[in-house]
Amino acid sequence: SGLGGLSVLRALRDQLPAVPMIYVADSAFAPYGERDPAEVCQRSLLIAQSLIADGARLLVVACNTATAVAIPLLRERWPELPIVGVEPGLKPALRVSRSGRIGVMATEATLRSARFKALMDRELAAAERELLRGKPRQRGIFSGGDPLRKRKRKGDKEAKKPENVAAS
Repeated sequence: SGLGGLSVLRALRDQLPAVPMIYVADSAFAPYGERDPAEVCQRSLLIAQSLIADGARLLVVACNTATAVAIPLLRERWPELPIVGVEPGLKPALRVSRSGRIGVMATEATLRSARFKALMDRELAAAERELLRGKPRQRGIFSGGDPLRKRKRKGDKEAKKPENVAAS
Protein backbone atom coordinates (compact mmCIF):
# COMPACT_ATOMS: atom_id res chain seq x y z
CA SER A 1 0.00 0.00 0.00
CA GLY A 2 0.92 3.64 -0.20
CA LEU A 3 0.25 6.32 2.40
CA GLY A 4 -3.48 5.55 2.62
CA GLY A 5 -2.65 2.18 4.10
CA LEU A 6 -1.29 3.82 7.26
CA SER A 7 -4.83 4.49 8.50
CA VAL A 8 -5.69 0.82 7.87
CA LEU A 9 -2.56 -0.26 9.75
CA ARG A 10 -3.44 2.04 12.66
CA ALA A 11 -6.97 0.61 12.88
CA LEU A 12 -5.64 -2.97 12.78
CA ARG A 13 -3.10 -2.21 15.53
CA ASP A 14 -5.85 -0.67 17.66
CA GLN A 15 -8.01 -3.80 17.28
CA LEU A 16 -5.19 -6.39 17.41
CA PRO A 17 -2.38 -4.88 19.51
CA ALA A 18 -0.70 -8.23 20.29
CA VAL A 19 -0.53 -9.41 16.67
CA PRO A 20 2.78 -8.74 14.91
CA MET A 21 2.32 -6.85 11.65
CA ILE A 22 4.45 -6.00 8.64
CA TYR A 23 3.62 -2.87 6.64
CA VAL A 24 4.83 -2.60 3.06
CA ALA A 25 4.65 0.72 1.25
CA ASP A 26 5.62 0.13 -2.37
CA SER A 27 7.02 3.64 -2.71
CA ALA A 28 9.22 2.68 -5.65
CA PHE A 29 6.18 1.96 -7.84
CA ALA A 30 3.57 4.32 -6.40
CA PRO A 31 1.10 5.46 -7.45
CA TYR A 32 -0.47 2.24 -8.69
CA GLY A 33 -3.38 4.04 -10.32
CA GLU A 34 -1.16 5.21 -13.16
CA ARG A 35 0.23 1.73 -13.80
CA ASP A 36 -0.91 -0.95 -16.23
CA PRO A 37 -3.15 -3.50 -14.44
CA ALA A 38 -0.74 -6.30 -15.37
CA GLU A 39 2.07 -4.45 -13.62
CA VAL A 40 -0.08 -3.91 -10.51
CA CYS A 41 -0.85 -7.64 -10.49
CA GLN A 42 2.83 -8.52 -10.86
CA ARG A 43 3.88 -6.19 -8.01
CA SER A 44 1.05 -7.46 -5.81
CA LEU A 45 2.08 -11.08 -6.41
CA LEU A 46 5.73 -10.34 -5.61
CA ILE A 47 4.89 -8.47 -2.41
CA ALA A 48 2.40 -11.14 -1.28
CA GLN A 49 4.91 -13.90 -2.01
CA SER A 50 7.53 -12.11 0.08
CA LEU A 51 5.12 -11.57 2.99
CA ILE A 52 3.97 -15.19 2.90
CA ALA A 53 7.60 -16.35 2.88
CA ASP A 54 8.08 -14.22 6.02
CA GLY A 55 5.20 -16.07 7.72
CA ALA A 56 2.17 -13.88 7.02
CA ARG A 57 -1.07 -15.67 7.96
CA LEU A 58 -3.36 -12.93 6.57
CA LEU A 59 -2.86 -10.28 3.89
CA VAL A 60 -4.55 -6.89 3.93
CA VAL A 61 -4.35 -5.11 0.59
CA ALA A 62 -4.86 -1.53 1.75
CA CYS A 63 -4.92 -0.01 -1.72
CA ASN A 64 -8.04 0.52 -3.82
CA THR A 65 -6.23 -0.02 -7.11
CA ALA A 66 -4.46 -3.22 -6.03
CA THR A 67 -7.73 -4.50 -4.56
CA ALA A 68 -9.62 -3.70 -7.75
CA VAL A 69 -7.20 -5.36 -10.15
CA ALA A 70 -5.10 -7.88 -8.19
CA ILE A 71 -7.15 -9.40 -5.36
CA PRO A 72 -8.84 -12.04 -7.53
CA LEU A 73 -5.41 -13.20 -8.70
CA LEU A 74 -4.01 -13.26 -5.15
CA ARG A 75 -6.99 -15.24 -3.86
CA GLU A 76 -6.67 -17.69 -6.73
CA ARG A 77 -2.96 -18.18 -6.05
CA TRP A 78 -3.37 -18.61 -2.27
CA PRO A 79 -6.93 -19.91 -1.70
CA GLU A 80 -6.13 -21.07 1.85
CA LEU A 81 -4.93 -17.62 2.96
CA PRO A 82 -7.37 -14.94 4.13
CA ILE A 83 -6.86 -11.90 1.89
CA VAL A 84 -8.75 -8.70 2.70
CA GLY A 85 -8.99 -5.69 0.40
CA VAL A 86 -10.32 -2.16 0.60
CA GLU A 87 -12.89 -0.53 -1.64
CA PRO A 88 -14.29 2.98 -1.93
CA GLY A 89 -16.91 3.47 0.79
CA LEU A 90 -19.97 3.84 -1.42
CA LYS A 91 -22.36 2.07 0.96
CA PRO A 92 -21.63 4.17 4.07
CA ALA A 93 -21.48 7.36 2.00
CA LEU A 94 -24.89 6.69 0.45
CA ARG A 95 -26.30 5.83 3.87
CA VAL A 96 -25.35 9.18 5.42
CA SER A 97 -25.88 11.44 2.41
CA ARG A 98 -29.01 13.56 2.79
CA SER A 99 -29.03 14.51 -0.88
CA GLY A 100 -28.05 11.09 -2.21
CA ARG A 101 -25.08 12.63 -3.97
CA ILE A 102 -21.60 11.46 -3.08
CA GLY A 103 -18.14 11.96 -4.46
CA VAL A 104 -15.66 9.16 -5.06
CA MET A 105 -11.98 9.99 -5.03
CA ALA A 106 -10.16 7.12 -6.70
CA THR A 107 -7.61 6.45 -9.37
CA GLU A 108 -8.73 5.96 -12.94
CA ALA A 109 -7.59 2.33 -12.71
CA THR A 110 -9.93 1.75 -9.77
CA LEU A 111 -12.85 3.52 -11.44
CA ARG A 112 -12.38 1.53 -14.68
CA SER A 113 -12.11 -1.83 -12.93
CA ALA A 114 -14.82 -4.48 -13.19
CA ARG A 115 -14.71 -4.81 -9.39
CA PHE A 116 -15.58 -1.13 -8.84
CA LYS A 117 -18.29 -1.21 -11.51
CA ALA A 118 -19.90 -4.22 -9.82
CA LEU A 119 -19.66 -2.50 -6.41
CA MET A 120 -21.18 0.67 -7.81
CA ASP A 121 -24.02 -1.16 -9.56
CA ARG A 122 -24.80 -3.16 -6.40
CA GLU A 123 -24.70 -0.21 -3.99
CA LEU A 124 -26.53 2.23 -6.25
CA ALA A 125 -29.30 -0.33 -6.85
CA ALA A 126 -29.56 -1.07 -3.12
CA ALA A 127 -29.80 2.66 -2.37
CA GLU A 128 -32.19 3.23 -5.29
CA ARG A 129 -29.92 5.91 -6.70
CA GLU A 130 -28.60 6.64 -10.15
CA LEU A 131 -25.11 7.59 -11.14
CA LEU A 132 -24.38 11.20 -11.99
CA ARG A 133 -21.16 11.41 -13.96
CA GLY A 134 -18.77 14.32 -13.93
CA LYS A 135 -16.79 15.52 -16.88
CA PRO A 136 -14.54 12.76 -18.23
CA ARG A 137 -10.78 13.05 -17.71
CA GLN A 138 -11.17 16.14 -15.57
CA ARG A 139 -7.89 16.86 -13.84
CA GLY A 140 -6.99 18.46 -10.58
CA ILE A 141 -6.84 17.62 -6.91
CA PHE A 142 -10.19 15.76 -7.01
CA SER A 143 -9.60 13.65 -10.09
CA GLY A 144 -6.12 12.26 -10.13
CA GLY A 145 -3.99 15.34 -9.65
CA ASP A 146 -1.18 15.38 -7.14
CA PRO A 147 -2.10 17.81 -4.35
CA LEU A 148 1.53 17.80 -3.16
CA ARG A 149 3.02 18.76 -6.50
CA LYS A 150 3.88 22.42 -6.80
CA ARG A 151 2.24 23.88 -9.85
CA LYS A 152 4.53 25.82 -12.16
CA ARG A 153 3.41 29.41 -12.25
CA LYS A 154 4.47 32.26 -14.44
CA GLY A 155 7.78 33.47 -13.12
CA ASP A 156 8.68 30.21 -11.31
CA LYS A 157 12.06 28.87 -12.34
CA GLU A 158 11.13 25.22 -11.87
CA ALA A 159 8.26 23.35 -10.25
CA LYS A 160 9.48 20.45 -8.16
CA LYS A 161 7.68 17.53 -6.60
CA PRO A 162 8.53 17.26 -2.90
CA GLU A 163 10.83 14.47 -1.71
CA ASN A 164 9.42 11.61 0.36
CA VAL A 165 6.74 13.03 2.61
CA ALA A 166 6.50 10.05 4.93
CA ALA A 167 8.79 7.34 6.14
CA SER A 168 7.59 3.77 6.37
